Amino acid sequence: MKILAFVSLILALVLAVAGLLVPVQFGSVPAVWLEAAGRVPGGQSLEDEAQAYLDLGKTGPARVLMEADRQARELNALPPSGSPLPLEIAAYRQEHPQLAYVGGPDPFFEQFLELIKRPKEEGPVSVNALLIPARNRAELLAFLKNSSNATVLKLLETRDLTTVTRFMPVATPTGVPLESAILTSALLAQGDDFQAETLRAIRRLAAAAVGGDLPSVDKLEAFYLSVLGSAARMDWVTLAEWTTHAGTWTDLVALTTILRQNSDYLPLVYAAVLLSDDPQGVANYLNQPDETTWRDLGLALANGRTALNAVLESGRPVYRAPAWLAPLVERVPESCVDLACRYPRAALAVKLGLFFLAGFFLAMFLKRMLAGQAMREARRRGLLAVLVDAGLGGMLVLILVLVSEPNLMAQPVSEPGKNFLEFEFANPVDIINEQAMDITQFDQVTMLVLLIFFVMQLLIYSVCLIKLAQVRNAPVPAAMKLKLLENEENLFDTGLYLGLTGTIVSLLMLAMGIVQASLVAAYASTLFGIIFVAMLKIFNVRPLRRKLILEAGVR
Repeated sequence: MKILAFVSLILALVLAVAGLLVPVQFGSVPAVWLEAAGRVPGGQSLEDEAQAYLDLGKTGPARVLMEADRQARELNALPPSGSPLPLEIAAYRQEHPQLAYVGGPDPFFEQFLELIKRPKEEGPVSVNALLIPARNRAELLAFLKNSSNATVLKLLETRDLTTVTRFMPVATPTGVPLESAILTSALLAQGDDFQAETLRAIRRLAAAAVGGDLPSVDKLEAFYLSVLGSAARMDWVTLAEWTTHAGTWTDLVALTTILRQNSDYLPLVYAAVLLSDDPQGVANYLNQPDETTWRDLGLALANGRTALNAVLESGRPVYRAPAWLAPLVERVPESCVDLACRYPRAALAVKLGLFFLAGFFLAMFLKRMLAGQAMREARRRGLLAVLVDAGLGGMLVLILVLVSEPNLMAQPVSEPGKNFLEFEFANPVDIINEQAMDITQFDQVTMLVLLIFFVMQLLIYSVCLIKLAQVRNAPVPAAMKLKLLENEENLFDTGLYLGLTGTIVSLLMLAMGIVQASLVAAYASTLFGIIFVAMLKIFNVRPLRRKLILEAGVR
């Protein structure tokens, strides 16, 4: 018997470790997937992207991309790439100092530089720094007024706005920021450095704002703030590439907000937008309240475009194996990792199956080592034995998943905090509806907590059925069985006690901010307890008690 018990234990351990080594996760993207994506031949890397810009003479974007590569590797403790590209960029800047000052060739901006007769500089200068002198702004305004671009002319008309609330009007002594933002936006429009849809939207906003529409003025100011915030951190060509890839003007607003709040990570944000060409996906991913977001983004960038797109599309954090598991994970063959990447659902099914089998064999071990009379009699009842084994298997699945992937219980934030660039007007009815929906919102954590409560109640139900079987098969008269049944009343109420405890603990954890599941999960604990106890007493205890009463009465 003990030999079989230890065989069951060994099988359980082997299956559990095998399940942990399957390279797929429930709520995150495995880091090994990103590394596998980086090994794909022909995948576009940050170095490849930077080289493409350097070939065009655009040293500004190339320099930022290589800085992003360095920063991404530092965040993840990866070795330096050893690329000679940074030295090539520096050499190119020395050979072409004017282009280095601008960030690359751009005909419209070079005309502006000729007008202001700006001396050559040794390094890049932000666009905002160039527009601080009043003479420079006047020269740029005169240059842009000669444009035949309808969007440019309409943007210049917004210099006369007096209903602005985020800026001071241009005509006032403190109107320099607004004028700089307008002129920068107009010059970007002149050079076709916005996408066509963005240009049309900006022109409509400008026309409505000039016509006195206050909501349009507010939105246009948000756009100007985003341009101003970007221009304060980039040279001209770097800024032009940024606005070209930024998608809609609302994406530009969201991305600039992220830059303002995380200025140290500007290279990572810039590189993510240019490499993925998915500004909205980048903004959504970076607005997640995860502590490892920047590190995860850096790891994806270090492994190229395919890895970055995988992270952005999933919207999930990157899974890094804990220290006790990492040595084993590193030994997983690359072929297995590639298969898991190609067929994630099948890999997830294999992982769950291995976990469940591990729990099943662990249940067999516990029964053989710790079984008393109740367990031995339960084994004679095949259905009860299978029910107990399945319950323990399900519990072990939950334990293994939570131990190997603790971020499943991480506290999410349903809505990011407000910032200075948000401009939509809130509808009070929508606010009430959103607050009402928060109470019943089903998210990943809620579903996981519900599953835990359900499995625990199922286990208690199974134990109670085993105890009923023990009383039913006890070699004593019916009257004694009735007394034994009465003695187990507290055990039969355990599901209710556990349900109430689960509700109280859940509410305490919610109040303390330890975990953020919905209130449904907390109240469901008591509900499960009531349901399982009612089922036990009505469908199992009551018929047995009636049978024993009749037997005792006949005798």
